[in-house]
Amino acid sequence: MELLQKDCVNAVCDSDCVRRSQQQIEEISQANDIVQSLRNNEKKQSLEVIDQIDNASWDRIRAEMFLAEILRQTMKSKSVARKIQHDNMETNF
Repeated sequence: MELLQKDCVNAVCDSDCVRRSQQQIEEISQANDIVQSLRNNEKKQSLEVIDQIDNASWDRIRAEMFLAEILRQTMKSKSVARKIQHDNMETNF
């Protein structure tokens, strides 16, 4: 931008100088738009990754709860089986 200003100060600001200035401003604006778009895409992708991790975490929690319930039912069944076995042993004597 400083070079642009020096060009215009040192030279007579003709239409060519103004046109170059406008073109550089437009290029800078386009570059800023591209940078902003990339930042937005990065944020969106980051949020998608966070959502995937969150979903995977909940899937894991649900799976662990399911396994815990199976273990609880298994232990309950074993307890009932031991009680029945104990009762059968008492009736056999």
